[in-house]
Amino acid sequence: MTEETLADLLDQGRLIHGLAAPLTVATTVAVPALAVLHKPSAGALAVLTVSVVLGLIETLLALRVAFDAAALRRMAGHADGMTRFDSALMTLGLIKLDRAGRPMADRAKGCLRLLRLQAIVAILQVAAVVAAGWLTV
Repeated sequence: MTEETLADLLDQGRLIHGLAAPLTVATTVAVPALAVLHKPSAGALAVLTVSVVLGLIETLLALRVAFDAAALRRMAGHADGMTRFDSALMTLGLIKLDRAGRPMADRAKGCLRLLRLQAIVAILQVAAVVAAGWLTV
């Protein structure tokens, strides 16, 4: 898998975040509003709070996936792209020396794992909102 193709695939993380972010904002506003106005069950409030936390986790994953996509595009087409990238990460203290120089296949697996995790967290967030709705009925 080339760097450009992997970056294009990672761009799907923006779509996931585009769906999850409004849900995060809505549940962040809904939790205190419902607590004051509607007095739902403690279970419903707890599940909505879990949804907010999942939304924050999804946001962090979205940031990382977007960073990886941009980094892959920057590496693409440069024979020393990975070396320069690893050097920059080491300078910033973001990776240790033993993690530098990993093969592209290992990097791709890690990137795809983060994208899958982002999607799973977003699905769990939606499930938490649905569950909270059931608890309030």
